[in-house]
Amino acid sequence: MRGLQATHGSTIILGDLNTRLASQTGDQRDNNRAPFFRNWLLDHGLVLWNETLTYGMATFYKPSVGSSIIDFLISAATAVRALSLVVRNDLAFGSDHHLCQFEFLTNTPLSRLPAPNAPRLHWKLQRLHEDDVLAIYVDEFTRNIAPISVEIDHHLAHNDLDLNAIEQIGQKITTTIYDALDHSDDFITARKALRLAIRRSRTQHWREFCKRMQRHNPSEANSVIKRIRRNRLQPVTFSHPDSPAQAANTMSYVPVAWRTAQVVPIYTKDDPTPASNYQPISLTSSFRKVIERCLLPVLLNQMPALDVAQGGFRVRRGALDQAFNL
Repeated sequence: MRGLQATHGSTIILGDLNTRLASQTGDQRDNNRAPFFRNWLLDHGLVLWNETLTYGMATFYKPSVGSSIIDFLISAATAVRALSLVVRNDLAFGSDHHLCQFEFLTNTPLSRLPAPNAPRLHWKLQRLHEDDVLAIYVDEFTRNIAPISVEIDHHLAHNDLDLNAIEQIGQKITTTIYDALDHSDDFITARKALRLAIRRSRTQHWREFCKRMQRHNPSEANSVIKRIRRNRLQPVTFSHPDSPAQAANTMSYVPVAWRTAQVVPIYTKDDPTPASNYQPISLTSSFRKVIERCLLPVLLNQMPALDVAQGGFRVRRGALDQAFNL
């Protein structure tokens, strides 16, 4: 409070000052802040309106502490007129402090607060963890920072980098970062809109498909599905110079250790004595799983494409995708 400039004629202060002034405000006692607070009021020529408007009315209550008067209305004597102060003991909004309602007219026009330097900007920075969003941000920032880098090199070469130039360069760098974030954010917004449009379109087509299935004979749909599958199916062949049997053995051979699984019974329900109440779980070779994962791209490149109607055990294939494919 020592640094608070309260000598101006329009000074108005309303808040929790955590000071108890005993008989001055009708409180039960004072505290060690009271002498300093009284001197501060006198030095600055301020009026404590709680003395005349709400004398003895507690502004704070806590069961473990009791009630006190610590929320004050203070102003210069000439700052306000036609004033009223009401302490609402019935309204606290979950706080230990009572609601204080203050109405007044000013003797001099109040000055408007200066406009903020810039509106507060918001971005979802966690989206930069996504590779495509990060790539857009990096590309945009790299393209826009190039002329700023040239400007910095020019100042360093001529040794004329003063404070104004530093401020301008700093503002340009900040603007570059904001523009890059805005550009990546636009991409995110557009991608969300596209995905939403795709979901709506898929839902609409799914409903139309279901309605057509209800109106038409199911046998006709089954015949169309069979014809599509027959036309799209491509036989997978594997030949061997010795014989077809050797081809089958070579294609299907797996080392014994890879074909050996550890079967673990998992108890399911009821009586634990019968074996029928256990579900067997096979723990296969981890090394085989690794080798299969390594061979997967090679096999996919050499084998014909799977039929579009094949949806089981395939990544990102749901019931709606199956309906579209059929």
